[in-house]
Amino acid sequence: MRFIRLIQRVLNWRLARIAGPAPKLSFVGHIDGLDADGVAGWACGANNGAATVEVLLNGIRVGTTPCDGIRPDVEAVGHRRQSGFHFDLSGVLDPSVTNRVYVRAVGSDDLLPGPAVIAKKNIRESMRQEGFDFSNSLFAATAYTYEMNGSSAVVTGEVKSNGAAPTTIRAIDGGRLVSVEFQKFDSNSVLRAFGISTYSYSAVFELTDAPCLRFDFANPNQADLRPICAIPGLGGLTTFVPPDESRERVVGTMTSNNYITLAYSSAALLWTFVEGEGNEGTWLDWGCGPGRTAIPLKRVFAKNWNIYGCDVDELNIKVLNRLDVNIPTKLIDLYPPLPYPDNMFDVVHGISVLTHLTEDTQKLWVNELARVLKPGGLALLTTHGELAILMGGFVDEQAIYPAFIRRGISDEIIDTALVTYIKDSAYYRATFQTNANTRALFGRHFDITRCIAGGHNNHQDLWVLRRK
Repeated sequence: MRFIRLIQRVLNWRLARIAGPAPKLSFVGHIDGLDADGVAGWACGANNGAATVEVLLNGIRVGTTPCDGIRPDVEAVGHRRQSGFHFDLSGVLDPSVTNRVYVRAVGSDDLLPGPAVIAKKNIRESMRQEGFDFSNSLFAATAYTYEMNGSSAVVTGEVKSNGAAPTTIRAIDGGRLVSVEFQKFDSNSVLRAFGISTYSYSAVFELTDAPCLRFDFANPNQADLRPICAIPGLGGLTTFVPPDESRERVVGTMTSNNYITLAYSSAALLWTFVEGEGNEGTWLDWGCGPGRTAIPLKRVFAKNWNIYGCDVDELNIKVLNRLDVNIPTKLIDLYPPLPYPDNMFDVVHGISVLTHLTEDTQKLWVNELARVLKPGGLALLTTHGELAILMGGFVDEQAIYPAFIRRGISDEIIDTALVTYIKDSAYYRATFQTNANTRALFGRHFDITRCIAGGHNNHQDLWVLRRK
């Protein structure tokens, strides 16, 4: 997932003062629990070898512990049974600050995914004074992966809510819900401080012969905030996964299964806003990459639409051209103009593009998107807002949080995902901006129809805009 990759890059930047990187070895694992008493999870070598993890507190190594606890749940999915760990944190945390706990396997420089932040006690009050507000309903969800079993699929994912817990999942089309289980867990103490709860889910669907299963989440008093998730149905499209080098630039170290799941969910979500626009039209995927969203849109959802793609990454443009010849693409410059005439498109979407641009570059591109979009046309764009700041644990990160509060945007940190692949090594950023900043960015050219906090992939804010 791009957000996890982004967090890891920022954290690695923070940890640069630690002695040189360990040799790059291959490990798998996860942080499952984190509180004032300790951090727990599992890790093992990718070949199921034994592992030892080291624990870093606020950038400083505080110790190591072997991964030798019995984990039947981990064994059940094909990993080492003796892989669990627990590290005692009692007595070493600083209650006056937000504590960040990082874990990595000895022999690797990659941080284990999972919760990383133990908030200071007054974080909710201090952040509210600085402009954070989650008084409105929050209900964000994503599907992470699926497994096929004959005509059935088991889908797992995550839901975040500051209101009522999800009560069920509803199949929109492509299948019938057989069963679902929700489990509440504590993933981030900053989120908990704002009343945001996290739930994992596992749902079993009986599939029909439709190419795609779409489902959403029923929740009391939150009918307008139901997020859409999707997976391929029986005979569905699974042949658009790009090569590893291409995928790494877009989503980091993500499995093919995860890639397909997130691709379908992203395309299905966008389609819910577009399907009422008519049976055909012109649609631009701005920052298309290797076609993660464009291909399922073209082949499954928006078959009668003319979908175009453009990107600054030449490799991924070539990959998309090989994967689907029916999506015309353009390699574009880092700055406008786009190689399209005025008022060409009915719809433009940009997923995780503004999240990597400086404030000045954002303004240039928003102006340009307005130029190529027809009056009344629809724009669907994502940003990293308050929820992303909270989820990433950046609430007192000195290179991010002060600028976020003072200027309404933090665009100082360079994201190295494309640093060697584009002309300007300082162009691609890790950008976070407030809701107010983003409204001002869009307000000149667009009417803002909706902003859904965490509406895309459980962390990026999704903006639904109409060209004035």
